Amino acid sequence: MNITAPSDFSHLWDTFEAVDIFYDDYGLERGHIIEAQGQFLEYISEIKNSNAIPQRSHVNPLKIVSFLPRIMMLDQSADEISVRLSGTAIDRLYGNITGNNIDNLNDDDLSKYWKSCVDKVMQTRKPIVTRSKINFIQKSDCSITTLIIPLSSDGENISQFLFLFDLID
Repeated sequence: MNITAPSDFSHLWDTFEAVDIFYDDYGLERGHIIEAQGQFLEYISEIKNSNAIPQRSHVNPLKIVSFLPRIMMLDQSADEISVRLSGTAIDRLYGNITGNNIDNLNDDDLSKYWKSCVDKVMQTRKPIVTRSKINFIQKSDCSITTLIIPLSSDGENISQFLFLFDLID
C-alpha cells in the first residue's frame, strides 16, 4: 500500500470539511491516507450529494466489490453498538464478529478502541483515519490504518459507521 500525500485527495478535504487523524503513534502525518482509502473516500463523496452525512442506502456494494473483504459496518442504537457486517479479511483478523455487540468481543482493548473511534466520529461528524499496531504469529509490528465514515438513514443523523481497514507492513 502507498501512503498518499493530502494534495492528491485535496478535493475530498473540502467535501467533508476535513478528515481527522484520531490516533497516531506511527508517523502518520495529518491528511495522509492510504491510496485505496482515498479512492474509497472519493466514492463516498460522490454518493454524499448535498447531505451532511452520506446515506447508507446510497452505498452500492457492486461499486465497492474490491473493498468488501476489508469493510466492517457498525450499527448504533440507543443502548449498544453492534457489528452489522464484517468482511472476510476482518473475520480472519478478529474471528466472525458479525451480529455481536462490541461490548461482547473477546478483546476489551479493541472494544474500547472502536468505541473511542465511534465517539470521535459522532463528535466531529466527519470521517476519521486511525492507525493502530497489531501483531500476528507470522509477522509482528504491523499496523492497520482505518478509514471510518459516518453513515445515516436520513442524511443528517448518524446511525452507522463504515470502517475500511488496510494493513501496512
